[in-house]
Amino acid sequence: MKNLIITTLLLFSFSITKAQDTNPELVASIHEMLNDCSYYEVSEEMFKAVAEDERLQGSEYINYLEKIRFLIFVECPMDRKGFFEEFVARADLRGFKVMMRSKSASEQFTFYRQTKGDLNSYLLVHNRGVSYIVTQLKISSLQELSQIVQMAGSMGAG
Repeated sequence: MKNLIITTLLLFSFSITKAQDTNPELVASIHEMLNDCSYYEVSEEMFKAVAEDERLQGSEYINYLEKIRFLIFVECPMDRKGFFEEFVARADLRGFKVMMRSKSASEQFTFYRQTKGDLNSYLLVHNRGVSYIVTQLKISSLQELSQIVQMAGSMGAG
């Protein structure tokens, strides 16, 4: 009986730790806005599975994969208006710090970061969508974020 209780507590604490990797409220906000958008979502299990591919061993690609915990990418149709404003109003962004923002007559975006322990959460919200990634990597540019999103998107194509 004692072993069963200890095992149950260990499993419960493991599931809590895994749930804390992502921001469940933020992910829920993203899911609520998918009605007419295209998206893909990649779990830690998928990143691990691809990292174990023998053909990739020794490549720098593996260094990225081993450090990514979660990724979601959303792209909405060009004619969808107000996505940026609606998302920012709906999502709980407490704890996120603005790294960069831009607004012009035709487009707007904000790039956020949140750090919890050794994990960094990056969120890019723009007129037509959102990218959210949880990783041990330190992402320092939108170009680097874009490369990671493209890499993750190509994992399902091969």
